[in-house]
Amino acid sequence: CDACGSELIQRADDRENVVAKRLEAYEVQTVPVIQHYEKRGPVHRVDGYRNVNDVFAEIAPFLSGAAQ
Repeated sequence: CDACGSELIQRADDRENVVAKRLEAYEVQTVPVIQHYEKRGPVHRVDGYRNVNDVFAEIAPFLSGAAQ
């Protein structure tokens, strides 16, 4: 590491073949579920890589039925 001088390691789940398997699983298992629900009505996508309070503020109206 340039910052602290410690040895860099690669996690087992960050290897290229493992990531490829996760992406394949997403395509096979998750995409069909999303498509199913998109046919039934609107699907609201939320960026979950934000502050938990911001995410909750975005989804709360949908949970209460206030959002359309």
